Amino acid sequence: MNKREKRFKSILPGGVGIKVVSTKNHPRGDIGQALRSFKKELKDSGKLEELSERRYYIPDSAKNREKMKRARFHQWVANIIGEA
Repeated sequence: MNKREKRFKSILPGGVGIKVVSTKNHPRGDIGQALRSFKKELKDSGKLEELSERRYYIPDSAKNREKMKRARFHQWVANIIGEA
């Protein structure tokens, strides 16, 4: 069984989850491969990033202020590129 087959068999349908797959070389299952797959799937799903963003409460006014700041910057960049 190659890496692609092992990864495909280890992914659980639905949310983020991995099962340990036993192979000829690892009859009790390769926990290292399962952890690598889990970390990759967790990163791809964006759950960890969302969790770190929700670590502290940010008021709506601060979010809107940051959004306006970014919009001004992007408008400034667009104006500079348009002039050149």
